[in-house]
Amino acid sequence: MITSQNPQYYALSLFRTGECAGKLEAWKKSQQIHEKVLADFPEFELRAEARYGAGWALQHQGQLAEAIKQYELVTEETQTETAAKARFMIGECCFAKKEHKEATRHFLKAAYSYGHKEWSPMAFFEAGRCFEVLRDSTQAKNCYQQLVEKYGDHSKVRDARRRLAALGG
Repeated sequence: MITSQNPQYYALSLFRTGECAGKLEAWKKSQQIHEKVLADFPEFELRAEARYGAGWALQHQGQLAEAIKQYELVTEETQTETAAKARFMIGECCFAKKEHKEATRHFLKAAYSYGHKEWSPMAFFEAGRCFEVLRDSTQAKNCYQQLVEKYGDHSKVRDARRRLAALGG
């Protein structure tokens, strides 16, 4: 790990180390490093990203409730792509907990609130999947149709069209 007399560079080196630990699937280490960045550097410019990293590590350790808390804080700190990802991941955590109705709420919030070219179409698709689990084919079709209409060049369009065909839409 790089150490520096400059706190900004030290915080950045810690943050990047936490990201690397995550890429290596060393989830506990990634969590610890991201939490150190958050604790030691309250003014760090990538604070929301460090918090997202902590949530991501917690999610991969199966600590879904704690991951959701971190992701919620991200959405309070920023309205950037990181917030869109965090809101989407809250939906993923809820889906994993089989809380499909709650998951749809978060997926739809990610889709509508951020309008992000990657996370919004993914959120429409996952909301559609949740509605299918909930046996609400009308809402599922609506989500898939919005994905197709608003994000026609996204990689999930083909899957959305398949689901629409399967649902008779």
